[in-house]
Formats: sequence, structure tokens, C-alpha cells
Amino acid sequence: MKRSTLVLLGIVVVLALVIFLWEKKQPSTGQIEKDADKLFASFPEKVDKIERTGSDPVVLQKAGGDWRLKSPIEDPADNSSVEGFLEVLKGAQASRMIEKGASPASLGLVPAKTQVTIRGEKGEKILLGLGDKPPLEDGLYFAAGEKTGIVGEYIVDTIKKCVNDFRSRELAAPLKPEDIKSAAYVKNGRTEVSIEKRNGAWFVTKPYEDEADTNKAYQFVEDIILWPVMTFEDDMADLSFAGLFAPDEKMEMTTMDGAKVTVSIGHMKDVEKNLCYVSTSNRKGLFAASKNSVRMLGKDPEELRSLSVFSPGLYNADKVEITSKSKVVLENTKEKGWQVAGQKGREEDARTAIYSLSGLQAETLLPEGPKGSLLAEMTANSKDEKSAVRFYEESGTIYAAREGRRSLARLSKDDGERLKASILALEVKKK
Repeated sequence: MKRSTLVLLGIVVVLALVIFLWEKKQPSTGQIEKDADKLFASFPEKVDKIERTGSDPVVLQKAGGDWRLKSPIEDPADNSSVEGFLEVLKGAQASRMIEKGASPASLGLVPAKTQVTIRGEKGEKILLGLGDKPPLEDGLYFAAGEKTGIVGEYIVDTIKKCVNDFRSRELAAPLKPEDIKSAAYVKNGRTEVSIEKRNGAWFVTKPYEDEADTNKAYQFVEDIILWPVMTFEDDMADLSFAGLFAPDEKMEMTTMDGAKVTVSIGHMKDVEKNLCYVSTSNRKGLFAASKNSVRMLGKDPEELRSLSVFSPGLYNADKVEITSKSKVVLENTKEKGWQVAGQKGREEDARTAIYSLSGLQAETLLPEGPKGSLLAEMTANSKDEKSAVRFYEESGTIYAAREGRRSLARLSKDDGERLKASILALEVKKK
């Protein structure tokens, strides 16, 4: 085959490939027809404001990544509800298009009964107007740009969703549990239990002073901050009727930046459903919430006490010293993780020991008292804290006494055996 023929053949193949790829990117006939029925030919990639005028006006503004209601009430918005609203509009299709020439006024579109204005971060703006109901069809007439037609009931219901459907149903929104530094549950004027976060760890400060269980302390705060709002009671003006003028129960909280927030718990609205009236100082309005949704409120304060033998963060300590029949030092190195100091090749032993010791839990917490004979002493050091624990054995039972803690932890039989096995494994040098 001649060289010129090969060149021509190559050109034909390249052109065929280019045409194939171009056609592949073109919308199909079905897609073109589908896009023709869409209310909007284009939609802002990032929306930062929504305004609806008409019988139920609303203004929503996005700031700092979160949506907020600006009118008719200033309130945190439910991000997922607003984003869902936008997604429906973005993909909305007409039930039927109306040919140009129809009088907008005859369709109830001048002025529109309801108008939605969507504004993008880059200054884009799109408008959607809803008019009258067609005589023999479901839905409403609409106008969007140069398009006029009829939209179905689902899109109409979405566009006309009530203001409360946009409001956040997390009671103390926009606060999150991570924002709270301290919290106190007050009943009949008396503080039943209070907790405080110190260096990332939770502590019970009333009715006793001790380390708190991290998960339960978080739940204690989370229960109130994220308490689901069942109904918005904005029509009720009498706070004394709701029991919120001088509430019998309340949660007093301080945020990490020092702000004070109080959640007041009032009278029962529906005893059968366990619904009560609630309000929060960081948000306007009166709400109803179910007491079935809270797990820790009103529980015995003892349930908040930590059963961990070591303080939080043992796994992230820089160094752990274990003294029993001999002394073993475990070092947390950035390069290889946990190591047995001075003994190469024992990384697995060190990691296993730290994992095992981190999980030690008290079967029961007891007042300080006789502990038996000293079995071992362990000290965990890090930049922020030092935690020292002494282990004692008496009649086959092992007790743990952490320095600075007023209670004695009695270990279960399994945890006691696990402790001894960890110590023995570390003391036996690898040959």
C-alpha cells in the first residue's frame, strides 16, 4: 500500500473518531425534548438568596454555608429543606407548555399570584411566577423567562411550602453539641447535675466532682441542643400558660466563646404523646418537643460518671511507664507509632498493650478504702496531662486507683486477667 494511501486512511480514521466523540457529547432527541419542558434553561450553580412573594412571603439568605430565614421571622433554616426546595426547582418540568400568544393576565400571571426569585452568588437571577388554576387540569399556570405553561401539583406544593417547613427543627440551632463548654440541668431552682469540658474531656461538677463518660456527657448536651421540634407554637402568646414564664426545668449552657444559652422546659402540651412546651434563649419562638426524644435528662447523675480506668487520651499519650516486677517504657513515636523503649522489633507488643489498657473499665466504682497489695503502677505522659494509676490485688480481685480521683475502680475478672497478661507480655523480653 502506498504511503499517500496510508496517510489518507489515517486522516479518515481521525475524522471518524472526532465526529464520533462530538456526537456522543450531543444530547439525544429525547434529552432535547425533556430539556424543552424544563422550567429553567439554566440555574445558578450556587444560590445565596431565595425570595417568595405573594400570599405566604418568605426570604431565605445563605451565609457561612448555612441557610437562615430573614422574613417573616428571623430564624435558623433547615439546610436540607432549603436545598431540597432548590433541587426540585432546578429539575422542574412543565406538565404542558403553552404556545406564545396567550395573555399572561388571563392566566393570572400579571401580576403573579406567587413569585419566586432565585439569586446566585455571581449575581445571576431567575424568576418564576405562578398564576391561576387551569379549568380542566391539575396544577397552576407558570411563567419562567420566555416559557409559559402548566406545572403539576408536586411542584406547586414545593414552591408554596409553608414558612415553618423551612425552619430548623433542631431546638437550639444553629448551635451544635461541639459548641458547648458547660451545661447544667436545673429543676425547681436546684442544679441536679452539671458538666464542664476541660482540655477536650468532660467532667461532672455537680452533684460530685469526677470525670464524665465522654459519650454520655455528649448525649446529655446533644439531647437538648438537637432536641427535635415537633410543632411551632408561634400563635401562643401566653408564656405563663405554657409554663415558661418561670419554668420548673431548664438547661443552662455556656458556649466555647462564653455566650449563655438557656433552654426552658414548660408544661405538658399532650400527655399521651409526652409533648411539652419549650423555648430557647438563642432563638425566637415557642416550640413543642417530645420528652421521648431525650435520653439523659432527669437520669441519675451517677450514669454520667466515667468507668474508664485511665483518663481519655491514653492511646494518644507520648509515653507510658509501667512498673511491676520490672519497669517497661512504651513510647509513641511519630515514625513507627508505639514502641517498647530500648527493644527493637516489639512494635506489635506495644500496640497490643496500649489498645488493651485503653479499654480497661471499672465493673463498679467504690469509695476509696483498703486495696490489697500493689500489683503495678502506670503513668501516661503527654503535653497536656499526666495520668497515674496504681493497681492493687486482694483475694484475686484487682482494683485501680487513679491519682486525683476520689473513687476506686473494681475491675471485672476478665479485665483483671487482661491487665496481668499485658504486663507479663511486656516484661518478657523478646529474644
